Amino acid sequence: MKRSLMVSLLRCAVVTVALGWAASSSAAPDPWVTAKVKIALMTSSEVSGLPIDVDTFDGRVTLHGKVATRQEQSNAAVVAGRVGGVRSVRNLLQVVSSKDRKVVNESDANLKDAVATALKNEHELDDSQVSVKSVNKGLVLLAGNAETLADHLRALETAAQVGGVKRLASEIKSPDRFADREIWDEKNPPSPGNPVSDAWITTETKTRFIFDSDIPASDINVDTHRGQVILFGVVPSQSVKDKALQIAKDVSGGKDAKDELQIVPPTMQARATADDSELEKSIRTRITDARLEGANVSVEVKAAVARLTGTYSKLGDRYEALLIARSTPGVSGVKDDMRREEGRASRD
Repeated sequence: MKRSLMVSLLRCAVVTVALGWAASSSAAPDPWVTAKVKIALMTSSEVSGLPIDVDTFDGRVTLHGKVATRQEQSNAAVVAGRVGGVRSVRNLLQVVSSKDRKVVNESDANLKDAVATALKNEHELDDSQVSVKSVNKGLVLLAGNAETLADHLRALETAAQVGGVKRLASEIKSPDRFADREIWDEKNPPSPGNPVSDAWITTETKTRFIFDSDIPASDINVDTHRGQVILFGVVPSQSVKDKALQIAKDVSGGKDAKDELQIVPPTMQARATADDSELEKSIRTRITDARLEGANVSVEVKAAVARLTGTYSKLGDRYEALLIARSTPGVSGVKDDMRREEGRASRD
């Protein structure tokens, strides 16, 4: 009971962070950063070709996938780094020669019709009005109004999958933040009749990883494309890998996750070694630097497990504190004993 309540509150915290960032000076929420980086990469003249997996953890972006040249590999990191809220970029992109990639050539007229048809058949875009404004030598320009930020991204992803599309540009107008239903719809949980966004699937998967002591949440990257979860990064054993893949499958409604995980035994990993007092100091410093207004968080570490106590007024601050503690090198687990000051929360 306590565990389910904790997970539910963390989901709400993710929503609070994602909704409130555009109007505040606090750190950008990870789902927002991921969406913005994807849009930037897909519409950049400096990067083209295959979709790039993007994951964000505490503002640190990881890029994974394939590009045609080393120049594009470098450009992708630069493009991602320009997005507001990105603290750092880890570039895991692989270079695949263009001669090994299938190239489809279509006339601009046929391509315009094909993209328009794909957008029309994408039912998740039914509430949006996105159209093909022009096509010029494989460069497709989309315009119109997207109901949500997720719809903006989905329109670009839909167009990118059409054979013959070489580049994308966007004049789509959309909100600059996530709506609550894009991250978590507590009254209408996911089901065949209630499809959820890729952002929701990613956030829910990462939430479950954070609270599972067997899974190194900060070492596993998560991205979602059209309902399929992609896991990449490192895990210490096959059993942990299997567990992570099963969690991702459960979250996505039974779809098998794409497995890009690498098994690196603990003896081969460069593990952080720090005593409990050093870990406490590190977590406290990072929480102070995060400037969690309205939060008064205390930290105690025993046997590398961080226990957080104190108070918070915003669910977003609670989530950020948990994320900071879990991602601190050397921390093996997190225990949440923080409490919310209801009076202050109601005034915020």
